[in-house]
Amino acid sequence: MRREPLIGVALALALALVTSLFFLLRAPKPTRAAAQKPAATQARTEPPRRPRTDRPRRPAPAVQPAAVTQPARSAQSARARQLETTVLQAAVRHDWVVVDDRETPCPPQDVRIVYDAPADLGGYQQGAYFEPLGPGPGDSDVEVNGLMLCEGSTYQYRGFEAYYRADRGQWDVFPFPVIE
Repeated sequence: MRREPLIGVALALALALVTSLFFLLRAPKPTRAAAQKPAATQARTEPPRRPRTDRPRRPAPAVQPAAVTQPARSAQSARARQLETTVLQAAVRHDWVVVDDRETPCPPQDVRIVYDAPADLGGYQQGAYFEPLGPGPGDSDVEVNGLMLCEGSTYQYRGFEAYYRADRGQWDVFPFPVIE
């Protein structure tokens, strides 16, 4: 007697049994409370919808009149603001100013840019800059030397030189190497 037909029949019966059990177990079972309620209350009805005009609405925002006065412009020229932004972005991106010997970068909000040497530079542990510092950037300046300091830290200061590229309308900034 060959076993192959018996195995095929057994597999077919097992598959039929599993399928029928699956469908029997999946069918919802009525609970006692549902079985005791009349059929009319088992049907779920939606509450009637209110017309669109009766629905509550969010109050309209108060209309504010436009400000007539212009915001105060700083005394700094557009080119000077552009230079400070460029220096800050490069200093943060390349960690040009650090606060300790493990080279922890200065937080961006603490980086200060100056164009003349502060009197307290002797209290810093390291730093260097290009001479002469300045001039403070204006609309006609194309070369500027400055310092980057970290507020609250006397570990390092770092000089930079910047050149205005009129053909591109932007500043090129180069840090001074720090010699320990």
